[in-house]
Amino acid sequence: MARGSVACGAASRGAPEAGSQFGQDTVEAPTDGFMLSKAPKNQAGAVKLLEFLGTPEAEEIYLRSDPNVVAASTKADTSSYTPLQKKAYEMISGAKHLTQFMDRDSRPDFTSTVIPRSSSGLRAVS
Repeated sequence: MARGSVACGAASRGAPEAGSQFGQDTVEAPTDGFMLSKAPKNQAGAVKLLEFLGTPEAEEIYLRSDPNVVAASTKADTSSYTPLQKKAYEMISGAKHLTQFMDRDSRPDFTSTVIPRSSSGLRAVS
């Protein structure tokens, strides 16, 4: 899966509704990403690679190879999306809330120690 792309999950395949009282305004849209080691051998090169991987151009390259994902970047060209990708994009962009596997499957007291909310040190590349 592309780093920075969003998987078209089971929700996009028309999974049966459990009941409108169970958060139908939330879509599970897990994203994958690249991370940088704390002390890479080539810091400047690694940062340049990450910056490129976050571009619409890099996402479009990956999208051509995997029709099961949609771009995370709103700047990526979506004109060649398949009907499945279009449906997934509509569901994800129209959701009030997005969750990922850890959000959904783990206790908050665990996830807060693994992924500190305020001090993650992660930097988005747009």
